[in-house]
Amino acid sequence: LYDNFTLAFENVAAGRAATPLTRTGFFPTFVLYLLFLYTTANFALARWILRLRGAQTLTAASLSEFQLPRSILIGTLLTLLAGYSLELAGWPGGEDLFWTLLYLASFAFTIQGLGTSAYLLEKTALSAWLRILVLAALLVLAGPIGLGLTGLFDVVTDFRKQRVTGG
Repeated sequence: LYDNFTLAFENVAAGRAATPLTRTGFFPTFVLYLLFLYTTANFALARWILRLRGAQTLTAASLSEFQLPRSILIGTLLTLLAGYSLELAGWPGGEDLFWTLLYLASFAFTIQGLGTSAYLLEKTALSAWLRILVLAALLVLAGPIGLGLTGLFDVVTDFRKQRVTGG
């Protein structure tokens, strides 16, 4: 039994050495989402403390007003093509660069998708806390892919009709 356990442990260790965590696409995205949650928690805590102390806080635009510029489509496409061509050319780190760029772009579209969802939720009679819970559930259940596709759809079709045209 001890020999089998040792052999299994050695196989797991060899597998981890063959695919380090930085080579997978999970690590950069995980760090981005942790930083997003950490920043949101810090903002909420600072705002709560300032309210308790009687200080005025600045108001920010709501999430439903967040809108990526339409030029993000061309910029994202060109950036991903450049990263992919570096990967095809065999440059060291080209694959990691491509996946990191892809995750950054998907993060931007995920935020756009959250903004679109918040816009739709504001049209309902739900309380603010319930809307936050629904957005959190969407982030967990639909995930970055579902919200990213929603954000991409909003950028392409201008679903919310909030885009300002002209100078």
